[in-house]
This record gives sequence, structure tokens and C-alpha cells, in this order.
Amino acid sequence: MKSENITRSTPAQATLITKAVEFGETPIANQGEYLFQTVPSMQVEDALQKARTLSLGLSQICEDMRQSINYGGLVHCDGMALLGFVAEAIHALVCSTQDGISVPDQQGARQ
Repeated sequence: MKSENITRSTPAQATLITKAVEFGETPIANQGEYLFQTVPSMQVEDALQKARTLSLGLSQICEDMRQSINYGGLVHCDGMALLGFVAEAIHALVCSTQDGISVPDQQGARQ
């Protein structure tokens, strides 16, 4: 039996990259403008690692705020805004990754 070299891209070999996703809507313009955007064409593994790191930071911020409240300390509005921003950044990275994964699947279905 002769083995065969495969030169076409198989699903396991496909390079998955992220798509651009905007986040951080500006309250100033009120025109749906965004301050930030995920980097298009980033490796999916890198984007997921960034989301993982951000989620760990989000968890630490929440724990610090919980302890502060529990011991009668103050929690500032800026801290709450920070939680929302980090959560939005994680969401953008996950959406960017999801869009990057679903595009090759759709292209493969057309061929």
C-alpha cells in the first residue's frame, strides 16, 4: 500500500485567524463610534490567550472589590466601569475568534 502526500489544506491544517471587532463605544459622539478594535488576522490561539489573561484579571478585580465591600471599604464607580470595559474586551476577543473560526467553515462548505 502506497502512502499519499496531501497538499491541499485539511481542516486540521487550516490557519484560523481573528476578524476585526470594534468595542468601547464612545459616549461623546453618540453615533455608534468605537474606541477600540480587535486586531484582524491574529492567530486564534493568541486571541484566546489574551481573553484568558483578561478574564483572570477581571476575576482578581472582582475579588478585590468584594473584599473591600466586605470589610467596609469603598468601591468607586471607576472600578465598576473598569469591570465593564474588561468584560467588553473579552467579549470582543471571543467574538473575533468565533468569527474567524466560522468563516473557514463557511468557505469549505462552498467548495
